[in-house]
Parts: sequence; C-alpha cells; structure tokens
Amino acid sequence: MRVKVTKNKNSQSFYVIKDVNVAGKRTTKIVAALGNENQLREKHPDYEPLVWAKKQAKLLTQKEKANQNSLIKSFSAAKLIEKDKQRSFNVGYLFLQDILSQLGLKQACKKIQAQTRIKYDLYNILALLIYARILSPSSKKSSLAYMQEMLGVDLPNLHDIYRALSLLSERKEELVSASYHHSINVKPRDTRILYYDCTNFYFEIEVAKDMKQYGVSKEHRPNPIIQMGLFMDA
Repeated sequence: MRVKVTKNKNSQSFYVIKDVNVAGKRTTKIVAALGNENQLREKHPDYEPLVWAKKQAKLLTQKEKANQNSLIKSFSAAKLIEKDKQRSFNVGYLFLQDILSQLGLKQACKKIQAQTRIKYDLYNILALLIYARILSPSSKKSSLAYMQEMLGVDLPNLHDIYRALSLLSERKEELVSASYHHSINVKPRDTRILYYDCTNFYFEIEVAKDMKQYGVSKEHRPNPIIQMGLFMDA
C-alpha cells in the first residue's frame, strides 16, 4: 500500500491506496481516506502530514498481510475435518420459496390451523414437502432426510408430516382454490383463448371403484381408468 496526495487550491488530502485487478485490468483502490493537511496537523501535531500518512500505510499493509497469513493457516491441507459435522447446505429451494410466498398458501394454512387444534406448523410442512417433491422426489421419510440438507429451515418430525398429510388431504380444495386465486401474481393469465386436452390412465385392479371406472382406454387394457382433462390459457 502507498500514500496518494491530491492537491487543490487551498489544501491537500491524503489517501492510502493499493493496486488491484478488476476484470483483468490493473487499477487502484482507496483503502483509507486519512483527511486533509489541516486536519492531520491538528490531530497529529508531532508529525508532518506526509510522514504520518506513510506510517498509516505501512500499518495497514502489515495488518492485511497478517490477515492473509491467518486465512492461509486456517485452510491448512493437513488440518483434519471434524467428523459428522455438516459443512454444505442446499439452497436450491430459495427460488421456490419466493414463488410459494406469492400463491397465498401461507394465509390458507393459517386459516386451517386456526380452525383445528394442531400444534405443528402446517404451512412449514407443506412448503418443505413441495420443495422436496420438486427438487428430489422420494418417500416422505426420504424427503425429511433431504430437508436436513436445506439451509436455515425449521425441520418437522416425521410423525407431524404424516399427521399433516391427512389434514392437507381433507382441506385440499381450499388450498387449491387459494393457490389458483393468487397464481395471477406469479404469471398473469390470458383467457381469451383456452386449449383443452384430455387423457386417461389405468389402474392394475379388476374391480371398478369410486372414480376408477371401466371405459375406453388408450392402452386398450380391460382395467378401470380415470379420465383427466387439462385446460391451458393462451
């Protein structure tokens, strides 16, 4: 580091600067603004301003080198890594968190929770299950293990997840309605034109039950099927 002096009509100012590389180009960076000549003479009457400024530049250089040496020592290749301590975290869910916050599900879950006696955080469980389903689809038990890799989340226990599934199933229509109503915040809809498509999928069972009924199957299988329709806007 070195001292830079800028002069004007009435005085001169002192700075500590150092050379840096920015985008492959060499330039200088101001490390400290020490003040003008009058200020330094008033604060440090025993020194000439330039002499005191050079002393400060030397001290800042020594401090920077000491910090660099300390950093190098802390990353020693010979240092053993502590066993069973998590050092990396998954932050891939953060962009989903932003989308989910716009869908109104938190408010819907709070309303449901207020109407029940549950103690666990319903929205937290729903959100974590959505993140895990999108990023690493697996069983609920495996999803809980995946959640432990996420940065800064409030982990539920497995029993509460199973309890929440029953409640989410019971109140599914409210949650779907809320997310559809607020989805315009994520992506505006153009309903001037609607596209419709339908398909069916079969179940490997022999007896029709509930929504699973016999019909014309695209696979030509003699099994009960469910018909599914899909609307898309322009």
